[in-house]
Amino acid sequence: MHIAELAYLQSRNHDPVYSTYGGREVVSVRVNTAGAEARAVLYRTDYEAFVAAHGVKAWILQKDPRYPNYKGRLVTHAKKHQAIVIALIISGLRQVSYRDKNPLNLKRENLYVRDTDTVEKRRKERAKVQDYYAARRQQSQQLHEQAQQVSRERQAERATQVQAYRQLTPEEQAAHIAAVLAQAKQINTTTKKETQS
Repeated sequence: MHIAELAYLQSRNHDPVYSTYGGREVVSVRVNTAGAEARAVLYRTDYEAFVAAHGVKAWILQKDPRYPNYKGRLVTHAKKHQAIVIALIISGLRQVSYRDKNPLNLKRENLYVRDTDTVEKRRKERAKVQDYYAARRQQSQQLHEQAQQVSRERQAERATQVQAYRQLTPEEQAAHIAAVLAQAKQINTTTKKETQS
C-alpha cells in the first residue's frame, strides 16, 4: 500500500488527533458506534505500534445486546474478517479490564487483569443464577405438564359420563338429573348454614 493511500485511510477511518497527557503524547481515534460519535484515547507509541502491526481499518465499539450494562470492547478486523480486541494487543494481556470502566480509555495504566479470585467468584455467582433459573424453568414445565395431564383426565372422565348418560333410558336420564339437582341443593343448604354459623 502506498504511503499516500495509507495516510488517506488513516485519516478517514481513525481521524487521529494528537495531544499530551501527563507529559506523554496521546492520540484520540475515531470509533464507530451505533449511536453518537465516540473517540478512544491511547498513548501515541502504542497507537503507532498497533497501526504498524494491524493496519488502519476502522475501530468498532462492539457490544452485546444480551447484557445492557456491558459497555463493550473496541475491535478492528484483520484478514478473513477476524476480530482483534485492541486492548489485548496494547496491554499484551490475555484478559483485560478497565479501571475506570471505560473501554475507550486505552492508556496502559487503565488496563489490568482482574484478580483471579474475583473472576472465579463472579463465575460461580453467575452459575448459581443460571442454575436457579434452570430449576425454575424445569419446575414450570413440570407444573404445565401436570396441568395438561389433569385436563386430559377430566376430559376423558366427562366423555365417559356423557357416553354413559346417553345410554340411559329417558326415565333413567330424568332420575339422574333429579338426583344431581337434589345433591346440588343439599350442598347449597349446607354451605349457607356454615356461613351463618
